[in-house]
Amino acid sequence: MSRMSIRGSEYPIKKIFSDDFVFSIPLYQRAYSWTTEESEEMLQDLLRAMDGPEETIEELSPYFLGSIVLIKGDEPDAQVIDGQQRLTTLTMLLSALRSLIKSDYAEGLTAFLCEKGNVVTGTPTRYRLTLRKQDANFFKTYIQNENGIEELEELQEVVSESQRCDLSKQRSLCSYFATATHSGRTKRDTTETQWSYVPTASRLPLYTSAPR
Repeated sequence: MSRMSIRGSEYPIKKIFSDDFVFSIPLYQRAYSWTTEESEEMLQDLLRAMDGPEETIEELSPYFLGSIVLIKGDEPDAQVIDGQQRLTTLTMLLSALRSLIKSDYAEGLTAFLCEKGNVVTGTPTRYRLTLRKQDANFFKTYIQNENGIEELEELQEVVSESQRCDLSKQRSLCSYFATATHSGRTKRDTTETQWSYVPTASRLPLYTSAPR
């Protein structure tokens, strides 16, 4: 019987949503279940962490978002054992932020949601996070894809309960972000600079296990 090795490391969000990790939610995991209340609690914690003295992003203290547990070998592919709610909410948060910024920063945020393919190297386009099979296409189309939120706002028919949850939460996140980034609660010069904190200074302790 093979033994499992367990490793723990701490990464900023920009490392979590990079080419080093390709997350997937196993079929046996329950559906995404965080409510707007839990998502807004995380956003408010981030706002409080950002709302300190005048400092550059690099000088701010990191904000810890909770641990993620994976099954992962040497390749980027990683099955999420614990932490689906945080990873999914962070993906939605980055998507909502991208829809509000509309600048070069938006393109940079897209890189945290999807690894674009390369026809020269034969590398396929890969999403940073893939939900369970029954929710994956909806999530990719309306959350991870560019202009997905605009299409989501116009969507009239939603098939499943988890999709209704996505629809409601994405609309709430967009509204909350629009209010928060213009409310004066943060002291950065621009919206783009304010929210650079999310991928740069926010951190996740990440634990991986693999056969050895």
